[in-house]
Amino acid sequence: MTGLRGILRNKFAVIGMLMALSAPALASLTPMWSGAVTDTTSVTDFDTGTLLFAAQSASQISIVNSGIGYTHDHGNLASATVEVLRNGVWTLVFTGPVSNNIDILLSSFPVPLPSFAGGQITGVRLSTTKPVGQAFHSIQPTMQFLLAGGGPPTMVPTLSTYGILALILSLMSAGLLVMRGRFRTETPGVSVLFSRSRPRAQALALVPGPIYAVAVTPPRPAPAAPARTAIPGRDAPPRSRCR
Repeated sequence: MTGLRGILRNKFAVIGMLMALSAPALASLTPMWSGAVTDTTSVTDFDTGTLLFAAQSASQISIVNSGIGYTHDHGNLASATVEVLRNGVWTLVFTGPVSNNIDILLSSFPVPLPSFAGGQITGVRLSTTKPVGQAFHSIQPTMQFLLAGGGPPTMVPTLSTYGILALILSLMSAGLLVMRGRFRTETPGVSVLFSRSRPRAQALALVPGPIYAVAVTPPRPAPAAPARTAIPGRDAPPRSRCR
C-alpha cells in the first residue's frame, strides 16, 4: 500500500500545483507611487496621477504610507477623487470634501475607502473634480495602496487544462492497475514484492538503509528421489522359522 499511496499523493500534488499556477494573484500591496505617471513632471505635485500594475482581485482599497502628502483646491471649490481601473474601466471610489483652500492630508481619508464591486484591479488614479493646478502636494514616492476583499480566485478551465488533467488521471489509473497485479510479503528487515503475472518471476528485495534494488530468483524445488527397484532374492522378506 505504500507504493499506492505514493502514486496518489504525487498525482494529487501535481493537480494542486496546476490549479495554483492557473489562479490569479490574490489582493496585496500595489507598487510604490514612484512608478506613477502624472500631468506634471513630478510624482509629488500634480492634478492627476495614475499608477498601473498587474491585475489583482479586490473590492476595497486603502492608502498606505501617505506621510505628509495632502490636497487642496487653491480656492477653486474642487474635491480630490480616488478611482480604480476595474476590469478595464475607471471606477470612482471616493470623493473628498471641498477643501476651501485648506490642506487635507491623504492620511485623513477613510481606511479602507468605500467598497466597490469586486473585480480585477489594474490601476489607481488620484485626481480632482475640476482642474486646480497641482491639487496634490508632497505625495510620497513610497506611498502604496492596499487592495483587499478579492474573494476566492476562480480558475477558468481551458482545453489545455483538460488535456493535462486527462493525462494525469490516465497515469493514476495505470498506477492502480500495476499495484493491483502485485501482492506484498514482509520478512524481518527485508520487504519483497512478488508478481503473479509471470511464472517463476523474480522478486525485488528492498534492503533498509541506502536504497538498493536486488533481483532475487526463488530457488527451484529439489528433484524427487527416483523410485527404488526391488532385486529378487536380496529384497525378499525373510521367511518365518516357526513351523
